[in-house]
Parts: sequence; C-alpha cells; structure tokens
Amino acid sequence: MYCYDIKTKIRVMNNVISKLRQRIHESIVQGDILKEQKLWRTMDSLMDRRLGLVNAYLSQRQ
Repeated sequence: MYCYDIKTKIRVMNNVISKLRQRIHESIVQGDILKEQKLWRTMDSLMDRRLGLVNAYLSQRQ
C-alpha cells in the first residue's frame, strides 16, 4: 500500500513539473527574467522532492 501511495505522489509531481516546464517556456518567450528565475527555483525544489519520493519508493520495493 505504501508503495502505491508513493507512486501516486510521483505521478502527481511529474504532472506538476510538466506544467511548470510549460510556464518556464512561456516566461522565456515573454522575456520575463524575474518570473523565469522564480520558476527555476521552484523547479529545483520540486525535482529534489521528486528525487526523495523516488528514493523512498525504491527503498520500499527492496
């Protein structure tokens, strides 16, 4: 059950990261550097969280 919960959280995180990538692209096209920098910082923290979830998932599977 725990692995299923982690997999669900990873899927949700992947969707959020995908949408964030689109927003970063839009900010690049618009030339909004401050917004782009803020979105990249958000992306960094989300990627770190996702990595933690993946590590938790892999440790539960063993």
